[in-house]
Amino acid sequence: MIEQGDYAEVGDLTAYNYLLEVLNQDLSDESNFDQVRELINIENYTDFVIMQVFSVNTSVNHNTMAWKPKENGKWQWIVVDVDRGFITDELPYYEIEWFINQQNLLLNRMITNEDYKNYFIKRFSDHLYTTFSVDRVSKIIADYKEVIDKEMPRHIARWQGTTSNYGSGLPSYQQWLDELGIINEFVLNRRTVLWDFFERFGFSAGVELGIGVYPEDAGTVTLNGMPVETNEALSRYLESAAFNLEATPQLGFEFVGWSRSSGGDIIDSKTNIEVIATENVNYYAVFEANEVCLISPLIDETTVLNKECSPYYMNTDVWIKE
Repeated sequence: MIEQGDYAEVGDLTAYNYLLEVLNQDLSDESNFDQVRELINIENYTDFVIMQVFSVNTSVNHNTMAWKPKENGKWQWIVVDVDRGFITDELPYYEIEWFINQQNLLLNRMITNEDYKNYFIKRFSDHLYTTFSVDRVSKIIADYKEVIDKEMPRHIARWQGTTSNYGSGLPSYQQWLDELGIINEFVLNRRTVLWDFFERFGFSAGVELGIGVYPEDAGTVTLNGMPVETNEALSRYLESAAFNLEATPQLGFEFVGWSRSSGGDIIDSKTNIEVIATENVNYYAVFEANEVCLISPLIDETTVLNKECSPYYMNTDVWIKE
Protein backbone atom coordinates (compact mmCIF):
# COMPACT_ATOMS: atom_id res chain seq x y z
CA MET A 1 0.00 0.00 0.00
CA ILE A 2 1.61 3.23 -1.23
CA GLU A 3 0.79 6.80 -0.18
CA GLN A 4 1.68 9.93 -2.14
CA GLY A 5 3.70 7.89 -4.60
CA ASP A 6 6.77 7.60 -2.39
CA TYR A 7 5.79 6.13 0.99
CA ALA A 8 5.06 2.47 1.67
CA GLU A 9 2.34 2.24 4.29
CA VAL A 10 2.58 -1.55 4.00
CA GLY A 11 5.21 -3.52 2.08
CA ASP A 12 7.82 -1.67 0.02
CA LEU A 13 8.16 0.58 -3.03
CA THR A 14 9.64 -1.98 -5.41
CA ALA A 15 6.49 -2.82 -7.39
CA TYR A 16 5.26 0.80 -7.45
CA ASN A 17 8.62 2.07 -8.69
CA TYR A 18 8.43 -0.48 -11.48
CA LEU A 19 4.98 0.83 -12.36
CA LEU A 20 6.43 4.36 -12.62
CA GLU A 21 9.15 3.08 -14.91
CA VAL A 22 6.55 1.56 -17.22
CA LEU A 23 4.50 4.77 -17.14
CA ASN A 24 7.57 6.78 -18.15
CA GLN A 25 7.70 5.01 -21.50
CA ASP A 26 6.09 6.38 -24.65
CA LEU A 27 2.51 5.35 -23.92
CA SER A 28 1.28 6.42 -27.34
CA ASP A 29 2.89 3.12 -28.37
CA GLU A 30 0.20 0.49 -27.77
CA SER A 31 2.72 -2.19 -26.89
CA ASN A 32 3.95 0.00 -24.03
CA PHE A 33 0.42 0.75 -22.88
CA ASP A 34 -0.33 -2.97 -22.90
CA GLN A 35 2.24 -3.23 -20.12
CA VAL A 36 0.27 -0.61 -18.16
CA ARG A 37 -2.90 -2.68 -18.59
CA GLU A 38 -1.10 -5.64 -17.09
CA LEU A 39 -0.18 -3.63 -13.99
CA ILE A 40 -3.19 -1.35 -13.37
CA ASN A 41 -6.88 -2.05 -12.83
CA ILE A 42 -7.85 0.47 -15.52
CA GLU A 43 -11.51 0.78 -14.51
CA ASN A 44 -10.70 1.31 -10.83
CA TYR A 45 -7.96 3.84 -11.61
CA THR A 46 -10.18 5.77 -13.99
CA ASP A 47 -13.09 5.91 -11.53
CA PHE A 48 -10.67 7.14 -8.86
CA VAL A 49 -9.43 9.97 -11.08
CA ILE A 50 -12.97 10.89 -12.15
CA MET A 51 -14.01 11.19 -8.50
CA GLN A 52 -11.08 13.51 -7.78
CA VAL A 53 -11.73 15.68 -10.84
CA PHE A 54 -15.49 15.93 -10.36
CA SER A 55 -15.22 16.82 -6.67
CA VAL A 56 -12.33 19.27 -7.29
CA ASN A 57 -10.27 17.64 -4.57
CA THR A 58 -7.44 20.16 -4.43
CA SER A 59 -5.44 18.06 -1.95
CA VAL A 60 -5.34 15.00 -4.19
CA ASN A 61 -1.59 15.15 -4.84
CA HIS A 62 -0.80 14.38 -1.21
CA ASN A 63 -3.83 12.16 -0.69
CA THR A 64 -3.28 9.36 -3.18
CA MET A 65 -3.28 5.79 -1.94
CA ALA A 66 -2.73 2.74 -4.15
CA TRP A 67 -2.47 -0.92 -3.22
CA LYS A 68 -1.97 -4.36 -4.73
CA PRO A 69 -1.42 -7.88 -3.40
CA LYS A 70 2.21 -8.65 -2.67
CA GLU A 71 2.15 -11.41 -5.26
CA ASN A 72 0.39 -10.87 -8.58
CA GLY A 73 -2.74 -8.71 -8.81
CA LYS A 74 -3.09 -5.21 -10.26
CA TRP A 75 -2.74 -1.78 -8.70
CA GLN A 76 -5.96 -0.24 -7.41
CA TRP A 77 -6.66 3.15 -5.84
CA ILE A 78 -8.55 4.16 -2.70
CA VAL A 79 -10.43 7.44 -2.24
CA VAL A 80 -9.26 9.20 0.94
CA ASP A 81 -9.67 12.71 2.37
CA VAL A 82 -12.01 14.75 0.15
CA ASP A 83 -12.60 17.51 2.71
CA ARG A 84 -11.35 20.14 0.26
CA GLY A 85 -13.76 19.07 -2.44
CA PHE A 86 -17.16 20.41 -3.51
CA ILE A 87 -16.13 24.06 -3.04
CA THR A 88 -17.97 26.33 -5.48
CA ASP A 89 -15.42 29.17 -5.30
CA GLU A 90 -12.73 26.90 -6.73
CA LEU A 91 -14.68 25.72 -9.78
CA PRO A 92 -13.15 28.16 -12.32
CA TYR A 93 -9.59 27.50 -11.18
CA TYR A 94 -9.34 23.73 -11.17
CA GLU A 95 -10.22 22.46 -14.59
CA ILE A 96 -8.97 19.17 -15.98
CA GLU A 97 -5.59 20.60 -16.97
CA TRP A 98 -4.81 21.27 -13.30
CA PHE A 99 -5.44 17.63 -12.41
CA ILE A 100 -3.40 16.40 -15.37
CA ASN A 101 -0.44 18.26 -13.87
CA GLN A 102 -0.76 16.58 -10.45
CA GLN A 103 2.19 14.19 -10.55
CA ASN A 104 0.89 11.57 -8.13
CA LEU A 105 -2.39 11.28 -10.02
CA LEU A 106 -0.44 9.87 -13.00
CA LEU A 107 -3.00 11.25 -15.45
CA ASN A 108 -0.36 13.27 -17.30
CA ARG A 109 1.14 9.97 -18.42
CA MET A 110 -2.00 7.92 -18.97
CA ILE A 111 -3.71 10.56 -21.10
CA THR A 112 -0.93 10.44 -23.73
CA ASN A 113 -2.44 7.20 -25.00
CA GLU A 114 -5.23 8.05 -27.46
CA ASP A 115 -7.34 4.98 -26.73
CA TYR A 116 -7.14 5.62 -22.99
CA LYS A 117 -8.03 9.30 -23.43
CA ASN A 118 -11.16 8.26 -25.35
CA TYR A 119 -12.02 5.69 -22.68
CA PHE A 120 -11.49 8.27 -19.92
CA ILE A 121 -13.81 10.86 -21.53
CA LYS A 122 -16.52 8.32 -22.32
CA ARG A 123 -16.48 6.83 -18.82
CA PHE A 124 -16.53 10.33 -17.33
CA SER A 125 -19.60 11.12 -19.43
CA ASP A 126 -21.26 7.91 -18.19
CA HIS A 127 -20.58 8.89 -14.57
CA LEU A 128 -21.99 12.39 -15.11
CA TYR A 129 -25.18 10.82 -16.41
CA THR A 130 -25.47 8.23 -13.62
CA THR A 131 -23.21 8.45 -10.56
CA PHE A 132 -23.00 12.25 -10.51
CA SER A 133 -26.44 13.09 -11.86
CA VAL A 134 -27.95 16.10 -10.13
CA ASP A 135 -30.95 14.10 -8.88
CA ARG A 136 -28.83 11.30 -7.43
CA VAL A 137 -26.23 13.45 -5.68
CA SER A 138 -28.82 15.92 -4.40
CA LYS A 139 -30.76 13.02 -2.87
CA ILE A 140 -27.62 11.70 -1.16
CA ILE A 141 -26.93 15.16 0.29
CA ALA A 142 -30.53 15.44 1.49
CA ASP A 143 -30.45 11.96 3.04
CA TYR A 144 -27.28 12.70 5.01
CA LYS A 145 -28.68 16.07 6.09
CA GLU A 146 -31.74 14.33 7.50
CA VAL A 147 -29.60 11.86 9.45
CA ILE A 148 -27.57 14.53 11.31
CA ASP A 149 -29.99 17.47 11.25
CA LYS A 150 -31.23 17.07 14.83
CA GLU A 151 -27.68 16.81 16.13
CA MET A 152 -26.43 20.01 14.45
CA PRO A 153 -27.65 22.56 17.06
CA ARG A 154 -25.77 20.69 19.80
CA HIS A 155 -22.69 20.34 17.58
CA ILE A 156 -22.73 24.06 16.74
CA ALA A 157 -23.11 25.06 20.39
CA ARG A 158 -20.22 22.76 21.38
CA TRP A 159 -17.72 24.14 18.83
CA GLN A 160 -18.96 27.68 18.26
CA GLY A 161 -16.16 30.23 18.55
CA THR A 162 -13.34 27.68 18.27
CA THR A 163 -10.75 27.79 15.50
CA SER A 164 -7.86 25.77 14.08
CA ASN A 165 -5.54 25.68 11.08
CA TYR A 166 -8.31 23.96 9.15
CA GLY A 167 -11.01 26.52 9.88
CA SER A 168 -13.45 27.70 12.52
CA GLY A 169 -16.54 26.16 14.07
CA LEU A 170 -19.89 26.85 12.47
CA PRO A 171 -21.37 30.10 13.83
CA SER A 172 -25.01 29.13 13.30
CA TYR A 173 -27.44 26.55 12.00
CA GLN A 174 -28.24 28.87 9.09
CA GLN A 175 -24.57 28.88 8.14
CA TRP A 176 -24.69 25.08 7.92
CA LEU A 177 -27.74 25.27 5.65
CA ASP A 178 -25.91 27.81 3.49
CA GLU A 179 -22.93 25.44 3.21
CA LEU A 180 -25.24 22.64 2.09
CA GLY A 181 -26.63 25.02 -0.51
CA ILE A 182 -23.09 25.60 -1.78
CA ILE A 183 -22.57 21.86 -2.20
CA ASN A 184 -25.80 21.53 -4.17
CA GLU A 185 -24.79 24.50 -6.32
CA PHE A 186 -21.44 22.86 -6.93
CA VAL A 187 -23.06 19.66 -8.21
CA LEU A 188 -25.07 21.64 -10.74
CA ASN A 189 -22.29 23.96 -11.95
CA ARG A 190 -19.45 21.44 -12.03
CA ARG A 191 -21.13 19.57 -14.85
CA THR A 192 -20.99 22.62 -17.14
CA VAL A 193 -17.25 23.04 -16.54
CA LEU A 194 -16.65 19.37 -17.35
CA TRP A 195 -18.71 19.41 -20.54
CA ASP A 196 -16.56 22.33 -21.69
CA PHE A 197 -13.52 20.18 -20.94
CA PHE A 198 -14.91 17.40 -23.13
CA GLU A 199 -15.22 19.91 -25.96
CA ARG A 200 -11.56 20.97 -25.60
CA PHE A 201 -10.53 17.33 -25.93
CA GLY A 202 -12.48 16.92 -29.15
CA PHE A 203 -15.74 15.48 -27.82
CA SER A 204 -19.09 17.18 -28.30
CA ALA A 205 -21.50 16.87 -25.38
CA GLY A 206 -24.33 18.53 -27.26
CA VAL A 207 -26.87 15.71 -27.30
CA GLU A 208 -29.77 15.56 -24.84
CA LEU A 209 -30.24 11.91 -23.94
CA GLY A 210 -33.37 10.73 -22.17
CA ILE A 211 -33.56 7.30 -20.50
CA GLY A 212 -36.76 6.12 -18.86
CA VAL A 213 -38.70 3.20 -17.42
CA TYR A 214 -42.38 2.61 -18.24
CA PRO A 215 -44.42 2.02 -16.20
CA GLU A 216 -42.56 3.54 -13.27
CA ASP A 217 -40.52 1.14 -11.11
CA ALA A 218 -41.36 -1.81 -13.38
CA GLY A 219 -37.67 -2.40 -14.08
CA THR A 220 -34.21 -0.87 -14.23
CA VAL A 221 -31.86 0.38 -16.93
CA THR A 222 -28.08 0.54 -17.07
CA LEU A 223 -26.01 2.85 -19.26
CA ASN A 224 -22.74 1.11 -20.17
CA GLY A 225 -23.21 -1.05 -17.07
CA MET A 226 -23.96 1.88 -14.72
CA PRO A 227 -27.42 2.03 -13.10
CA VAL A 228 -29.72 4.89 -14.09
CA GLU A 229 -31.35 5.47 -10.71
CA THR A 230 -34.52 7.20 -11.81
CA ASN A 231 -37.64 6.41 -13.82
CA GLU A 232 -36.97 9.30 -16.17
CA ALA A 233 -33.48 10.77 -16.68
CA LEU A 234 -32.52 13.58 -19.05
CA SER A 235 -29.03 15.00 -19.43
CA ARG A 236 -26.37 15.97 -21.93
CA TYR A 237 -24.32 13.17 -23.41
CA LEU A 238 -21.54 12.64 -25.92
CA GLU A 239 -22.60 13.13 -29.51
CA SER A 240 -21.90 10.24 -31.93
CA ALA A 241 -20.43 8.06 -29.15
CA ALA A 242 -21.60 4.45 -28.99
CA PHE A 243 -23.23 3.36 -25.73
CA ASN A 244 -24.99 0.32 -24.35
CA LEU A 245 -28.43 0.18 -22.73
CA GLU A 246 -29.67 -2.86 -20.84
CA ALA A 247 -33.10 -3.32 -19.32
CA THR A 248 -33.94 -5.67 -16.43
CA PRO A 249 -37.53 -6.27 -15.26
CA GLN A 250 -38.51 -6.19 -11.63
CA LEU A 251 -40.24 -9.22 -10.16
CA GLY A 252 -43.81 -9.22 -11.43
CA PHE A 253 -42.96 -7.68 -14.84
CA GLU A 254 -41.63 -8.76 -18.21
CA PHE A 255 -39.61 -6.67 -20.66
CA VAL A 256 -41.51 -5.70 -23.82
CA GLY A 257 -39.03 -3.53 -25.69
CA TRP A 258 -37.61 -0.06 -26.22
CA SER A 259 -39.66 2.95 -27.18
CA ARG A 260 -38.88 6.60 -27.96
CA SER A 261 -41.59 7.73 -25.53
CA SER A 262 -43.47 6.33 -22.53
CA GLY A 263 -46.14 4.08 -23.96
CA GLY A 264 -44.98 4.66 -27.55
CA ASP A 265 -44.35 2.14 -30.34
CA ILE A 266 -41.68 -0.51 -29.70
CA ILE A 267 -38.58 0.03 -31.83
CA ASP A 268 -36.45 -2.87 -30.51
CA SER A 269 -37.35 -5.91 -28.41
CA LYS A 270 -33.83 -6.90 -27.27
CA THR A 271 -33.04 -6.23 -23.61
CA ASN A 272 -29.49 -5.17 -24.52
CA ILE A 273 -28.95 -2.65 -27.34
CA GLU A 274 -26.04 -0.64 -28.73
CA VAL A 275 -26.88 2.96 -29.60
CA ILE A 276 -25.21 5.97 -31.18
CA ALA A 277 -26.94 9.30 -30.53
CA THR A 278 -26.40 11.95 -33.20
CA GLU A 279 -29.30 14.11 -32.06
CA ASN A 280 -31.55 14.57 -29.04
CA VAL A 281 -33.24 11.23 -28.36
CA ASN A 282 -35.18 9.27 -25.72
CA TYR A 283 -35.09 5.57 -24.90
CA TYR A 284 -37.77 4.09 -22.64
CA ALA A 285 -37.59 0.53 -21.39
CA VAL A 286 -41.18 -0.71 -21.59
CA PHE A 287 -42.43 -3.48 -19.30
CA GLU A 288 -45.74 -5.22 -18.70
CA ALA A 289 -47.09 -7.04 -15.68
CA ASN A 290 -46.98 -10.84 -15.70
CA GLU A 291 -48.95 -13.39 -13.65
CA VAL A 292 -46.68 -13.31 -10.60
CA CYS A 293 -48.67 -12.26 -7.54
CA LEU A 294 -47.00 -9.44 -5.64
CA ILE A 295 -47.67 -8.46 -2.05
CA SER A 296 -48.56 -4.84 -1.53
CA PRO A 297 -45.80 -2.73 0.09
CA LEU A 298 -48.28 -2.01 2.92
CA ILE A 299 -50.36 -4.70 4.60
CA ASP A 300 -53.24 -3.51 6.78
CA GLU A 301 -56.68 -4.72 7.89
CA THR A 302 -58.05 -4.30 4.35
CA THR A 303 -55.42 -6.51 2.68
CA VAL A 304 -56.74 -9.78 1.22
CA LEU A 305 -54.46 -12.61 0.08
CA ASN A 306 -56.10 -15.22 -2.16
CA LYS A 307 -55.09 -18.86 -2.07
CA GLU A 308 -55.55 -19.05 -5.84
CA CYS A 309 -52.70 -16.56 -6.29
CA SER A 310 -50.29 -18.34 -3.95
CA PRO A 311 -47.33 -18.19 -3.76
CA TYR A 312 -46.99 -14.45 -3.32
CA TYR A 313 -43.73 -12.58 -3.98
CA MET A 314 -42.42 -9.19 -3.02
CA ASN A 315 -40.09 -6.85 -4.92
CA THR A 316 -39.71 -4.26 -2.15
CA ASP A 317 -39.82 -3.98 1.63
CA VAL A 318 -43.24 -4.81 3.06
CA TRP A 319 -44.69 -2.91 6.02
CA ILE A 320 -47.33 -4.48 8.23
CA LYS A 321 -49.55 -1.88 9.85
CA GLU A 322 -50.36 -2.55 13.50
